[in-house]
Amino acid sequence: MSDTPDRSEQGRVEIIGGNIPKAPAGYETCNVHNGRQTVVATGATVQVNHLVAVPTSGPTLCGLTRFGPDADLPGWSMGGGVSGGTVVQKKCSPCWNRVGP
Repeated sequence: MSDTPDRSEQGRVEIIGGNIPKAPAGYETCNVHNGRQTVVATGATVQVNHLVAVPTSGPTLCGLTRFGPDADLPGWSMGGGVSGGTVVQKKCSPCWNRVGP
């Protein structure tokens, strides 16, 4: 990882554990990890869990774009991603705070 700030992790504070959190009704998680993006994710240690209203092809609730050549979140996964004891899940505070507790 570089010292350049990654918008996919900007403002993320809540650490949950190894499992991907369940999205509230009407939303789905849009997950981005820091590992190598291949058929199998390797080296991932942190995954940020954004939220997207469903159905939509729009941005995450915090405003990050998912599609196009200038997408903020390359390599995202809807509802899936990486999990396990060595992967820290972080809820995107701006996304999760918009839907309440």
